[in-house]
Amino acid sequence: MKTLFVSTCIAVSLVAGIWFTRPEYLFSAQTYVENSIYTRLFEREIHVNGARLLRKQRVLDMLPVHYSNLWWRMNPSAITRTLSTNPLVQSVAVEPCNFFSLRCFSVAIEERDAGLLAVLPDGVWLLGTDGGYMVSVAKKEASDRVRLLQQKRNLPLVYGLAGEGVSPQMVRSRALYVLRAREQLETSLDAGIPALTLHGNGELSVQFDRYPFTVVFDSSFENPERLTTELARLLELLKELKGKERAIARIDLAYEDSAVVTLTDRAQAAREQVRRQKKS
Repeated sequence: MKTLFVSTCIAVSLVAGIWFTRPEYLFSAQTYVENSIYTRLFEREIHVNGARLLRKQRVLDMLPVHYSNLWWRMNPSAITRTLSTNPLVQSVAVEPCNFFSLRCFSVAIEERDAGLLAVLPDGVWLLGTDGGYMVSVAKKEASDRVRLLQQKRNLPLVYGLAGEGVSPQMVRSRALYVLRAREQLETSLDAGIPALTLHGNGELSVQFDRYPFTVVFDSSFENPERLTTELARLLELLKELKGKERAIARIDLAYEDSAVVTLTDRAQAAREQVRRQKKS
């Protein structure tokens, strides 16, 4: 006990001596300790993984950086809930970089799958494979971003999903219909679809990257087998028209058992000229 008392007295004397002779040393030590505590508790390294459409800075802006690192270790579910409010996010996992890490965190994001680009009255929107809204394409950069999304993600530009009196639920239902039809058509014809138009009567006008003409399919909302039947009819027609594709402007399959083939203006003019020559 006596030894402890003597040691304490010596320590107090040393601190008092420094306080009166070199007080800046104590202030420096205090500042060092405060900075060290702040650094360990509030400064952190954050790794964002999986963000493609969602910008990394947007993710960082949504994080509760004002909370301590101990809070981050204890409340990853709260951070997950915050990030999950973004419509581009499917799921989120927040965890330390390793078991012993207090100042490094990994934020792994799984984005919703993009399905199509919908041209709506208020601009172009990116819709998911679930038919739900994801994000609006800013008007200032619409043309560039649309082109980029079409090229990199093979997304079709879809017209006619919305209009007067069409609810968001109906937009979603129509989007799912278009997505199913697109998958079936692209698989069967081995051709990409850069653009589609859904008309008010349910007919679907489709542009294929392999063909210079538009193909119109009848509504198959209520009867999906109808699209299969019309597709089989189209495949047979394409065999008959092989080598003449550039003369065709439109193929309309929205009939019960037949198809209407419309020629291009140039092909029609050439055909009319041949007729006149035969008459003369």
